[in-house]
Amino acid sequence: MEIIIFHTLTALLAFLLGTINLFSTKGTALHKKVGQYFVLLMMIVSISAIYIQELNKGSYSIIHILIPITIVSLVVSMWSIRRYGKIMDSKYLNLHRITIISTYFGGLVVAGLFTLYPGRYLHNLILA
Repeated sequence: MEIIIFHTLTALLAFLLGTINLFSTKGTALHKKVGQYFVLLMMIVSISAIYIQELNKGSYSIIHILIPITIVSLVVSMWSIRRYGKIMDSKYLNLHRITIISTYFGGLVVAGLFTLYPGRYLHNLILA
């Protein structure tokens, strides 16, 4: 159960940082630093999710498909913003926006809502 608590707390911290960055001024030093921590936390959230299997009798659930999707999205997002910084082509900035916002909503908001589905651990802990 410790991994679930660690995973949940890390995801909540990533959600907080992601929310801050979503509404912050883009391109500032604060935005960049918060974004770096957001990416780090999301990688930790994704990797820790690999070890959460006890809720499904030792196997993965459908929500685990978000692990590789999130990792790939984070890599593409970081690559695209660095590419934008080098050649200033707006298509890379747009790719960064799309992938990082998709990661925020898909990897945190949607996944978080799935964890509140009746019968799941967090649903039972919080709502039952």
